[in-house]
Amino acid sequence: PTPPPPSPPPPPPPSPPPRIGDVFVAIIGVPETIDLKEALGVDALPADDDVLFFTDAGTCEGADPTLGLGSSVIVFNGTFTAMFSTSGRGLRICNTGTGGTSDPIGLSSIAVDVYSVDAGSSLAVEQVTGEVRLTGNGLNAPVTVESGRTDFAVWVPAGAASTACADDPELWTCIDTFCSNQAATGSPQADLGQGGRNLYTFPDSLDYELCFRFGDTGNRPFQLFNDTRVVSLKMPTVADPNGADLRVVVGVATELHFSGEGTGSGDLAYWSPAGSECVRSGAADLEYGARYGGVQEVVTAAGGALATTVVFESSVASGLELCYGFQGYAGGTFVKVPGVLVEVLEITGPVDEVVVRGMPSLLTFTGQGITSNDTAFWVGVGETNCSAGPSSVFGGEQMVVGGVGTFTFTETTEEVVRAALCYKFAGETVHVLFSNSQLDSYGLDEDQAFELVAGVPKPLPLTGYGIADGDDAFFVRNPSPGSTFDCTAAAPLAALGGLMNVTATVILVTIANAEEALELCYRFQGKPFAHYASVTAQVYQVTGPLGEMFAVVGTTETLAFTGFGVSEGDRVKWINASESCTELPAGHGGTRISTGAYVGGFQEVRAGGVTDFDFFAGGIGLQLCYQFKQQVANGYEPFAPLALDDFSAIAADVTGPSSAFVVNGIEGTIYLEGFGFDSSDEIFWSTDCSAGAAASYTGSLDVTALSDTSASVTFTASGGGVLGLALCYTFRGRSVTAHPDLILDVLELTSLSTQELSSEYQSGFTNGLEPTEAVGVVGVPLTVYFGGIGLSGNDEAFWVPSTATSCTCSEPGCSPFRVSQGGKQRIRPSTLISQFSFLAGASAGAAGMQMCYSFRGLAPAFYPTFTLTMREVRGPVFTIAPRSTVELPIGKTMTFQGIGLAVGDEAFWLVPEQEASITCEEAASSSYNFTGDMAVVEAGGVA
Repeated sequence: PTPPPPSPPPPPPPSPPPRIGDVFVAIIGVPETIDLKEALGVDALPADDDVLFFTDAGTCEGADPTLGLGSSVIVFNGTFTAMFSTSGRGLRICNTGTGGTSDPIGLSSIAVDVYSVDAGSSLAVEQVTGEVRLTGNGLNAPVTVESGRTDFAVWVPAGAASTACADDPELWTCIDTFCSNQAATGSPQADLGQGGRNLYTFPDSLDYELCFRFGDTGNRPFQLFNDTRVVSLKMPTVADPNGADLRVVVGVATELHFSGEGTGSGDLAYWSPAGSECVRSGAADLEYGARYGGVQEVVTAAGGALATTVVFESSVASGLELCYGFQGYAGGTFVKVPGVLVEVLEITGPVDEVVVRGMPSLLTFTGQGITSNDTAFWVGVGETNCSAGPSSVFGGEQMVVGGVGTFTFTETTEEVVRAALCYKFAGETVHVLFSNSQLDSYGLDEDQAFELVAGVPKPLPLTGYGIADGDDAFFVRNPSPGSTFDCTAAAPLAALGGLMNVTATVILVTIANAEEALELCYRFQGKPFAHYASVTAQVYQVTGPLGEMFAVVGTTETLAFTGFGVSEGDRVKWINASESCTELPAGHGGTRISTGAYVGGFQEVRAGGVTDFDFFAGGIGLQLCYQFKQQVANGYEPFAPLALDDFSAIAADVTGPSSAFVVNGIEGTIYLEGFGFDSSDEIFWSTDCSAGAAASYTGSLDVTALSDTSASVTFTASGGGVLGLALCYTFRGRSVTAHPDLILDVLELTSLSTQELSSEYQSGFTNGLEPTEAVGVVGVPLTVYFGGIGLSGNDEAFWVPSTATSCTCSEPGCSPFRVSQGGKQRIRPSTLISQFSFLAGASAGAAGMQMCYSFRGLAPAFYPTFTLTMREVRGPVFTIAPRSTVELPIGKTMTFQGIGLAVGDEAFWLVPEQEASITCEEAASSSYNFTGDMAVVEAGGVA
């Protein structure tokens, strides 16, 4: 758009001296009067009639005046007038004296700058705002405070100023007035505030010349620079060579013709989006590339027309605008040609569309220029044009109505090739191949049969072409299997797995109950559901038996299974509730082999659904896993939990303890570990379970069931000590099962002595003569030897008084044994001995003390027939005896008091103060024997 005309230039302020510092300014081609008084002072002024000239040599010495630099001037009253025809900077002023006869001498440091605008010609385009660059000397020179103005340019029609002022005697004033008036009436103009490059809008296709006003002072007039010009070119016009509207089909080479004043071969042109700015050629290539046909050179075509041939790439919007570059215009700048728009015909979609084989598919075409009289067909990808014509494989040629065409493909892309679009716009003569608009024909393979188990999720791998994540499917019951079924009118049923998403060509299916024949509805990428009658599924299900199965480890139980799909060759196994059907069970339902061991983790179903189970490990709440033999694929479905209400199994077994013991004659309780205990169970221990309870050591005993996994039995062994009895168990009236690895030991103490026992007595031999009494002396460690059945190093023993009736005491917190009377002592391993130490004074009540014996941490057993008598000398406490010598031997008779003293006992006296360092036994035959010989105790304790 043409900018509004600017306001007229302001009136000039009072005129300052034409100088900047010590540099005087003159304008080329204009007489300039220069006053030297202020710059040099009165005393330094040249004399009147001195001749001055100007030089750009830098020094006046050897310089001569030149016409271009003002020739020679004469000074009067310190002033002179010069007119320069050549610009320059820093011209020195040289004085040659009166008459110009002296050698030139420079005037101090003052100089003259001559401002000018360089001659030249630029191109512009009418009505287009463009840049014109002015160069020269003094453009935008430093502005003095007094001036307050900048350079100002006005473009006027070439020759108009010269014509207007041709006869005016005041030429310079006339030109200034003419230029000012042109500026006031809106001629192209600019205030050159910063630099010489400014934007102008030339209203007509004319030649223009420059009016320029330097802004170094406030009173500079406009000066005409008629060698500085702009040629304004006329906008080109564009036409279709066929005379029709400008229409270009994307991808089709189209010739466009240009005309207009200033256009010519070698110009450049390109198309750009509506509203965009025109840029130079290189920038256009960088930004648009070949998308809009690229930057094309205007050439002379056949018939002499100026033309370009363009090929638009895809996705180009209609209404493209023309950018035109005249040769030599503004450094390769392009201009937007107003009112020139091109209609782009293009098909942009469908892109990567999908049709389903055998189903009519509505395809919506997108792009530009689509009408209801268009037609389309599809060809195989790889065709370079549409000459092959329509094919029934790709649905033939169809009319486009409302932007939509209906095509029915008869093959998948996998079976043929991908399809590309051939499209003919109404009014055009041929179909155009839009290779970017392609589609695939998808479909599932026929004859895919699947087998499932009711309630068990199963991934079904589908085969076909086009299967992708995001597809979905569901199964239906077809009332007429194999016939046509409208999947678009059906709804997915939760009982048949519901709507299933496809992931990596797989659908995960869970179907609740048995189904004989299901058919698949499949939807590709949001397309309508298609029916595939030959993609089927049958669902197997076990429906019986119901309830709980009870089995005993080591015995065989038989079940008969019923349901759809149950057949000979199926497999079944039991697992613990915490296990998975995919793991081998630890001891349930293995297959017996000849060695009596077990292999595998399943049993095979025989004809009629019958299966034998032989459990070899116990468990409760066992879950059944069933594996159907595939009737189509000739393989097996994975093991899966059997979904029957309240159907589980107990595999009854006794697993512990591996070792138990009781004390003969004393009631004991044994806690059992295992599975399936019941209070109706019976137990006994024997060396041979097959001989029965009557012939066993314990006889039949009742079991108290504490839980499914624990029980207890309480009894009193009365048959004497015995080791290695095997556990024999009867579950709920079933046959007896032997557990030879679960051992019972019946423990018994049979003898004790302070003398070492024979090996027979030590191992529990009894003949009625076995020792059961021990005798000890207070202060002397007592070693007791034990004999019996099942004695061990973990046993303990202690003594209780002869008056005790048990190994316990009635008072709370009391101890049944006394430390002073030997305390509780552990039986030493292998030797089966224990040592007791009685303290002085502890013999009171020690006659006939009774044995308490604790087997392996059990409560102590009371053995009143096993006794201990402790002997002790208790007086006299202090005795005085005369010293006996050889010359006068004097004897001492004394009477000992105590417990257990007897005729024949012996005594001697120990050297004083040695009782702490030596035993009496050691001192008897040493010098520490104070009295020498032993004294033999007589009746009454006399010695």
